[in-house]
Amino acid sequence: MSALVQDSPDRAVTAIEPLTGSDNYATWKRLMTSYLKARQVWDVVSSDLQRPDCQFKYSKLPFSALPPITADITPLVEPHLNGAVRQRAIEAHVEVEVQAFDRHKEWSRREAEAYHIIFRYLSPNISIHVAGLETSRDLWNELEERYRRMELATYCELFAQLRETSGDSCASAREFVDRVRLLVHRLNAITPGSIGDRAHIAILLTQIGPEYILIVDAIQNDKDLVNPTTVGNRLANAEQTVRGKDSPTPPQGGPGPSINTIQNNTQKCSHCKKRGHMPAKC
Repeated sequence: MSALVQDSPDRAVTAIEPLTGSDNYATWKRLMTSYLKARQVWDVVSSDLQRPDCQFKYSKLPFSALPPITADITPLVEPHLNGAVRQRAIEAHVEVEVQAFDRHKEWSRREAEAYHIIFRYLSPNISIHVAGLETSRDLWNELEERYRRMELATYCELFAQLRETSGDSCASAREFVDRVRLLVHRLNAITPGSIGDRAHIAILLTQIGPEYILIVDAIQNDKDLVNPTTVGNRLANAEQTVRGKDSPTPPQGGPGPSINTIQNNTQKCSHCKKRGHMPAKC
């Protein structure tokens, strides 16, 4: 699913496969949430960090175009104040405005980074449907709402496939084991922990087929702790033994000569005195 790449000279992060649809949404969401937290921008997406109010009306102008910051503040100061008192009042207003501007600037930076990260890991056919959304929170909510409706249908479809998978429906025991493992993995990706190890083992033992009854009994009576991988390997390795008992043993080599052929080879013809044929064929 992922590989280790360098996102910056001093940071190694997990590369996330682009979101392609409901099949990989659960895994994508889990990895993306972790990545956004690592970049310290998740609180913007989750709305834990609200957009700060910035009363400074020139906050969107480039720095070079800003008028003196006291231009809007000086009229607010009581005209009868003078000297040091007036200066402190102006400085207090300036400090409040500067702090508000800095908070707004930091929030905007984190919002832009969060939006870029999410949008970057969307496949083209997904990104085209959400291109009009302006904030990372709107983008995240739209994706969550879209695929939350599809997750249940996908889960039911995969669960039905898991129930229908059996030893008879697969070409080999190894194929059966691998298919069950894949379906369990995909179901757990949608709802983590919904198919535990015990349920996984029960599916393997009950759906492999009646011809494996002796192997199944041996596994069930095994005192050692087992896991799905161990059970799957034992079933796959036992296939040759099980299939061998179900089919007749093929003859070794070609068919042997009949008793008549043996007799013909040992008897001597009474007419020509040679071996290998009867007198009637001489």
